[in-house]
Amino acid sequence: MRYAFYLSKQILPVTAFVFLLLFCLPTPALAYLERGKYTEEEKVGFAFHQMMGNEPDYPKWIEKKEDYQNALPGDRIALIKKDTMRLQNGFFNYQAKEDLFKISVPALIEVSNFYDESQKTGRETTVKITLQGIPEQSYFPIQVGDIWVAVIPKDFITFLEHRFNRQDYQDFAKRLRFDAHTNSKQANVNIDFTLRASSVDKKAPIMIENLEMWLMSADVAHMEMWESWGTDKKYLWEYQAPWYKTREEVIIMDLYRN
Repeated sequence: MRYAFYLSKQILPVTAFVFLLLFCLPTPALAYLERGKYTEEEKVGFAFHQMMGNEPDYPKWIEKKEDYQNALPGDRIALIKKDTMRLQNGFFNYQAKEDLFKISVPALIEVSNFYDESQKTGRETTVKITLQGIPEQSYFPIQVGDIWVAVIPKDFITFLEHRFNRQDYQDFAKRLRFDAHTNSKQANVNIDFTLRASSVDKKAPIMIENLEMWLMSADVAHMEMWESWGTDKKYLWEYQAPWYKTREEVIIMDLYRN
């Protein structure tokens, strides 16, 4: 496991380098960038149906969209035809066991002060994360067309009750602007979970919160915590799985592979 605290986001040199690579990118890396044409919910749907072994009912996906519902009756047929082609291309190019999707949620962070008993003794300190609007704190409910998929991250509790060593905890608390005189503190942040589908329960959906949901488990590739800082993001902390590769790393690997 890799963890990191953000001191500054030095992304401009990398971004410029990646931009220059676009002129000589091989097809796989270019395709990686073009997946931005699909919403995260659509990527969840691609992964789910690939693992189920069937093709999505694209018109049902499209009929749920606002632009379809706002379109004139005469325009809806053309819209379904055009968007079906886009979704078919995405589905057949998506690789469920390799490609990733992102789920972003607001969260409440609860921390104790620097003089908590765990800090005095040098033990690890637990930071509790409560995801807002997420039932039971055990899965993400995602609607895809007319079905619901419960995305269940593996070992989710270890991410929601994260343990910091003494130094990392104090660095984290300072970045949240907590000081030694604060007995306990809460903070509202945002968390981006980047996930990779791993398996689905093909038998039948189950009732959760009065909804029929299909179960799909996923591995956590990357978890990034941040808060709004004006029009920018202030990055606070991240987790990165050992097997996870950033977009830039994938581009460079594909370049050298070809």
